[in-house]
Amino acid sequence: MIIQELELIDYRNYSHAHTELDSSLNIIVGGNAVGKTNLLESVRILSLGSSYRASSDREVIRWGCDQAIIHCRIVRRGKSYQMDFQIHRNGQKRIRVNQVERQGHGEPEGLVVAVLFSPDDLKIVKEGPEYRRDYIDQVLIQISSKYAYFRKRYLRTLTQRNSLLKSLMGERKNLDTLEAWDQYLAEAASHIYRMRRAGIEKIQKLANRRMREISPQENLQISYTPNFELDLSEDGKQVCQAFLQQLKQEREEDIARGITSFGPHRDELVLTVSDIDLRTYGSQGQQRTAALALRMAEIDFLREELEVTPILLLDDVMSELDKERRESLMRLLRDDMQCLLTTTNISYFDPQILTSQTVLEIKNGTIRRGGL
Repeated sequence: MIIQELELIDYRNYSHAHTELDSSLNIIVGGNAVGKTNLLESVRILSLGSSYRASSDREVIRWGCDQAIIHCRIVRRGKSYQMDFQIHRNGQKRIRVNQVERQGHGEPEGLVVAVLFSPDDLKIVKEGPEYRRDYIDQVLIQISSKYAYFRKRYLRTLTQRNSLLKSLMGERKNLDTLEAWDQYLAEAASHIYRMRRAGIEKIQKLANRRMREISPQENLQISYTPNFELDLSEDGKQVCQAFLQQLKQEREEDIARGITSFGPHRDELVLTVSDIDLRTYGSQGQQRTAALALRMAEIDFLREELEVTPILLLDDVMSELDKERRESLMRLLRDDMQCLLTTTNISYFDPQILTSQTVLEIKNGTIRRGGL
């Protein structure tokens, strides 16, 4: 799939910017803080339905404006689509495809598929479990509207339950309401657990294959560990009941603390290389290779599940990689894969490549094609 045309209106630092994109490599050049990452973020929003950089999607609206608009023209499996994604100051999101509004509270439902490589990818390996949960969530959201629905439902219910738990710290009332929230939470959690497990099993094999391509002597393993004893081989009803039972068991502690102490929001994905905990004991080189392998596996997984080649977004990663890993990444740029690559340093590229590829220069909130 490819994006042929991208237009941003009142988005971040862009008042109105428009560009056509090449079906292969697009090199986006500009100084620091000129809006290169904002451009990639807009494409990522089209694939995920929300920003990966902001706590609230309203943050992408340009200062003093009521809404931001991302417009694009897409070709997917030989069919052409016009897509408009509107983000309003009141938090509402609206999507139109070929002038027809989509239902589903601003969920893109997999029309645009994209994978982002950024310097922050190292956090997936080195930092806390929330980064690994975000990684698997962002992959699964793109292949399953069902997963996106139950994740959103779980997080909203979790917020409601935690609010109720805090109110129960002083006076034990509304326990019937807590029972209702528990049931709602358990139903969503059972879907998330089982879909995460299935997805991780597939990604694990793909990531290990990519790891061995870069470092043939090392094996990458991903272990999915819910933070309470749970048999994920059971069916959905049994997982739901086990979760409900655990909620009852932890109720007094949850009330005392005012939070839900376990669940998918607390799960861990443990990464090991040759049986060594990568986060704690892995070398810097092993951690960088594993982070790269995970993103490569994401491309492979999306291609297998959706039968489309995702758009590749590379956010200033060339400066973060050594020559060997840079070459591994560049080998991904197949003829059928569109890539948007940002850089502050055009010297990473052979001058002959620059003459045959699209170069976009970003300056003063504008996008200029062939600017160098």
